[in-house]
Amino acid sequence: MPYSKVKLISFDLDNTLYDNRPVIAQAEKQSTRYLTSAFKAQNRQFDFSDFSAIRQELLEQADKGSLYDDLTRLRKDVLRQVCASLDNADIVIEQALAIFLNHRSQVQIPQPIHRMLETLAKNYKVVSVTNGNCKAELLSCSSVFSQNYSPVLGFRAKPHPEMLHQVKQDFSLSTEQILHIGDSETSDGEAARAAGCHFHYMSPFAEQKEDYSAVSELMQKLGLS
Repeated sequence: MPYSKVKLISFDLDNTLYDNRPVIAQAEKQSTRYLTSAFKAQNRQFDFSDFSAIRQELLEQADKGSLYDDLTRLRKDVLRQVCASLDNADIVIEQALAIFLNHRSQVQIPQPIHRMLETLAKNYKVVSVTNGNCKAELLSCSSVFSQNYSPVLGFRAKPHPEMLHQVKQDFSLSTEQILHIGDSETSDGEAARAAGCHFHYMSPFAEQKEDYSAVSELMQKLGLS
């Protein structure tokens, strides 16, 4: 088997284990609803296009290093500029951020993915390695993860291999004993290759449809089908 030496499997979260598009859409909707109300209370108008423009400007101005690997930090910095004119800006910023992050982690894991994770957790150590700011401990599948890694915890985002190197160190494994699974050939694939780990491409929610063939392929390669 191609993954015969694997002892630990790391999963990307967004668009690998669930379709992240409706999740983000709902999180933005609820955050925007709150901001609109907060601005209206002070006879001001909130415009989401301003938020988007400031976000893009900050990304363009930022050094290409690790400044905004942490997407929560980026969102908070955008909110600081958007809400600067409000009398109670700090309160509004914290509440808008809390609303976004709460809905950001309200995720429905499809049953085929849930069953796969439960089976894998009986045979391997399983961790999450994500660039996003979803709180993995709030997911319905959280119990399968031995540990969670993300830039919110201070790590560099993929394709930088730092999180996978940390996995190797934390579990005292060689890189060939780690299999990383994700929906991006660039961020996930390049991170795995840079770390010397195995990589399995899995994108069940591409093109707005659910296709679990990669799940079956994975289980076959692990001898668990």
